[in-house]
Amino acid sequence: MLQDTQLSHEEALDLLQELLDTLAITVIASDGKDHYNRFIMREFLDPSSAFDILYENFLQRILRPCTILIAQLTDKTANDPEYAVRAFALVGQILVFRTARAAVSKRLDWQDFTQERVDLVRSVIRQHIESYF
Repeated sequence: MLQDTQLSHEEALDLLQELLDTLAITVIASDGKDHYNRFIMREFLDPSSAFDILYENFLQRILRPCTILIAQLTDKTANDPEYAVRAFALVGQILVFRTARAAVSKRLDWQDFTQERVDLVRSVIRQHIESYF
């Protein structure tokens, strides 16, 4: 388990970047899945019995390792709520490109998210991670 493994700073940083890179590619580059995204957003805003399943099988699979890696990068314990908040903040930087896709597209005058545009988002997220850690 990741929490029981002590990684070097560089290893933890690489894993965090890889985790968020994969999330960015999955969330931003996947066109045509708006019905799924609407379902997720609806569950986040007005949880039903499906929320717990969604939370455990999607969100926690991202947030738990993200929180642990952030805690390791700062030499703290993952039980501190601050690191869960930091994980949400990092993940949110990616999710906004799906949840606010219309606003992003309008502001940037993008009709779609090409590979080059997804790579730009990934690069900016990496810069945010590197500047913090």
